[in-house]
Amino acid sequence: MTAYLLRSLRAQLQSNALLTGLTVAGVALGVAAVLSIQIINRNAVAAFRGSVRAVSGQADLTIAGTTPEVAEDLIVTVLGDADVSAAWPLSRLTVAIEGPTRTFL
Repeated sequence: MTAYLLRSLRAQLQSNALLTGLTVAGVALGVAAVLSIQIINRNAVAAFRGSVRAVSGQADLTIAGTTPEVAEDLIVTVLGDADVSAAWPLSRLTVAIEGPTRTFL
C-alpha cells in the first residue's frame, strides 16, 4: 500500500508539479485561515467575558427596580439574609455639564 502511494505521488509530481504545489499551498492556507478565525473568536469572547466581569464583578444576583432608584430599606433586608455576604447600592443618574454644549454623562 505504501509503495503504491509513493508511486502515485511521484507520478503526480512529475506530471503536474505546479498544480500539485498550488493545491497543497491552497489547502494549507485554508487550514491556517480557519485556525486563525477560531483563535480570534476565542479571544474576542474571552475579552467580552473579562469586561463583563470587570463591570459586574462576581455578582451572583442583581436587584433592579422599575424606577431609577431602589428603596434603601431593601438593602437592609438583603443584607439581613444569611446567604448574602456583601451588598451595596448603585445609583444611576442622568447628569449634564453646564457649558456652551450639552454633554451628558
